[in-house]
Amino acid sequence: MDVMELDIKFNREASLAHEIVVDAIQLIAGCRRPRRVSWKSNNAGNREVVTDVDIEVNDYVNSKLHEAFPRDSVLGEESGPVERRSLADRLWLVDPIDGTRSFIDEKWGCSTIISFVENGHPVFSVVGDIKSREVFAAFEAGVFESMSNQKTTRIAQPPAWEEKLIWNPYSDNKMKQMLVREFNLCGEFLVESLGLRAVSIAKGRGKMFVSSPGNSMIWDTAPVWLVIRAMSGDVTDFDGQALEFNPLHPVNENGVIATAGMQHGEAVRLINRHRN
Repeated sequence: MDVMELDIKFNREASLAHEIVVDAIQLIAGCRRPRRVSWKSNNAGNREVVTDVDIEVNDYVNSKLHEAFPRDSVLGEESGPVERRSLADRLWLVDPIDGTRSFIDEKWGCSTIISFVENGHPVFSVVGDIKSREVFAAFEAGVFESMSNQKTTRIAQPPAWEEKLIWNPYSDNKMKQMLVREFNLCGEFLVESLGLRAVSIAKGRGKMFVSSPGNSMIWDTAPVWLVIRAMSGDVTDFDGQALEFNPLHPVNENGVIATAGMQHGEAVRLINRHRN
């Protein structure tokens, strides 16, 4: 990963994250299908699916991060209880497979995500598309890049966004129908992974997506925060407040709204009217 031209503070960390994500998506691709599938309760108390591949990739990523930065904290989808972890100045957020149901079903888009947070502020995120093998990186400085075939391409804000909603196919259809109707959208682009939903907006495939309260964690939304802001978009919770990245409270309890190329405040207003 060529990050030297970005003149960012954490070149070593970003380069390592890129290397690990590339290795992780290759490992996942080699597994083809999970051998074991089970259900667990996440930090929000919701039931979610987990496979042996999630665990294997998580262990690999964590070992590489701890080896390079033994004093840093690592938190993520398959980590231990967050209540045992202290707030750290340097924090890695890991989701080995963002979109596990899509991985099992072999559709809708899943990714591996590694993000770095300093003092509660996301610095960079690396997102690896497991199907296409393309890797994306977003930086606090407002830079968004695509890396494939050993070539790095900086992605600029698209000239226009398609009149579509980026939507999780496993989510509430009533909310989807309301948003499509109220914003006169022509349909939806289906992606489960939050990281890839943000990438889809950056590529102009849609204007917005929503994650309901309690359905996402800070390791899901770090890339959303960085990618959407790099596209001059907006990311808030359902009350229009900025997202927080506190490892002691990793659940996005008030949901997430991400928009680009449209009025964010209007999206917040309509979603809250729908909730009430």
